[in-house]
This record gives sequence, structure tokens and C-alpha cells, in this order.
Amino acid sequence: MALVDNVYHRISKVDKDNQLITLTDSEGKERFISPREASAEGVTLYRQEKITVSQGGPNALQQK
Repeated sequence: MALVDNVYHRISKVDKDNQLITLTDSEGKERFISPREASAEGVTLYRQEKITVSQGGPNALQQK
């Protein structure tokens, strides 16, 4: 995942030969960006992970 201009994009393709990354937003719009542009624009990269969250007990948020 990449955050560009406060919009999350999926990294849909990496073209190493041409040094281009294809980003796709939630509406399917593609944006092409080079690593140099990504660095200059302050693009933030995230690793997408699934986590399991469960409900805690009534005292789960109390600090001791």
C-alpha cells in the first residue's frame, strides 16, 4: 500500500526496467510514479497485513 496525497493506493505493478511503479486507487484509477518522484513527494509505503482483534474483558484498557 502507498499513501499519496492522503489517498491510499495499491501497488499494482513494479517495472524495474523502466523504474516505474503503478499505483491503483480504490476507484481503479492508475497513477505511475518513479522511485525518485515517490521520494520527492513524500510517498509513504505500508505493508498490508491481516491481524486478529478480539474483544477484551471489562478491565482490558485500565492501566495498572
